[in-house]
Amino acid sequence: MPYVEPTNGKIKHTGRKKRLNIYNTDKYYNFSTALAKDVDSKVNVDFSTKPYIDEIMAQNSMADLYADDTRYFYEQGKMLIDDYVIDMIKSGMYVEYYVKLLVSDAVLDAMAESGRGKVIYGTFGAHKNIDRDLVNNVMKAHEATKVMFDFPGFMPDLHAETLLMYMANFRTNVDLVNIDFSPLHEDEMVDWRKPYYYLAPDGLYHPYTKEKFNFFKKIKDPLSAWGMNIVMVANSKAEQTALDDMARKDQNG
Repeated sequence: MPYVEPTNGKIKHTGRKKRLNIYNTDKYYNFSTALAKDVDSKVNVDFSTKPYIDEIMAQNSMADLYADDTRYFYEQGKMLIDDYVIDMIKSGMYVEYYVKLLVSDAVLDAMAESGRGKVIYGTFGAHKNIDRDLVNNVMKAHEATKVMFDFPGFMPDLHAETLLMYMANFRTNVDLVNIDFSPLHEDEMVDWRKPYYYLAPDGLYHPYTKEKFNFFKKIKDPLSAWGMNIVMVANSKAEQTALDDMARKDQNG
């Protein structure tokens, strides 16, 4: 799922604003939220949108494109080869590059030169078998641009402990970790998931907000020590407010 920059919710800071750093020596409360509808509000890059993107590039200067806040989301392989998306990056467009395998040096060089964009390493299942090539690729990506890992999943299928063991391989080379527990349809609701979900008026099973926050608390300290900002995706404004309130109460003890 595409990524949106997190908001800091309603958590207040007084005095000098704390920031997340390696080992979290600033004791920053590492929590932010993003609305699912905003996460999906990107321009997808594929053959169907290419004429529209071509027109944007033709009608705007590089300075105009650098000043534009539009986010373009590209899933690796959609355009067969990366040449087109590299041209977009070099033109000044903000491209979020969703990696299924490894991201090429050519893409990373373009992002490093542009100073814009983000590399998103895809679903946890796609990278089950972690090898040296993947670890090195993440390290190179981190040197070139922002790096995010995206974890869509169901409760309790995605275990906090498993996520932490996985992310330990990348340590200080990841900027953002996106946690997205989406609603379930009836045919996805199996017995072991029932304690974690409730049936909402929209006919879907939504995860209990408290369970999502409990998951966050399990991953907060280790990911904070590695300098990885945590983003919890909320499925509604009401859920986002509830998560922000839980974080504020937890922060204040």
